[in-house]
Amino acid sequence: GITQICPRADITTPEVVSKIRAAGFVVRCQGLTNEELMRHVVDIGADGATVNFPDKMTEYLQAKGIEQAP
Repeated sequence: GITQICPRADITTPEVVSKIRAAGFVVRCQGLTNEELMRHVVDIGADGATVNFPDKMTEYLQAKGIEQAP
């Protein structure tokens, strides 16, 4: 079955993340076209995202003290 919802990063809010999780899904954003959207996705609490610049994502997560999945 479906286990995750992948909303566009630019229209996803913390409220959207909460509603998706409350419905039992994982939130994995897509459409991250720049570092600002990458930071936004982390800051709103999404579970994951598809990124074109994993080095920048790793830096940001480490700076915020967020452990990455293996």
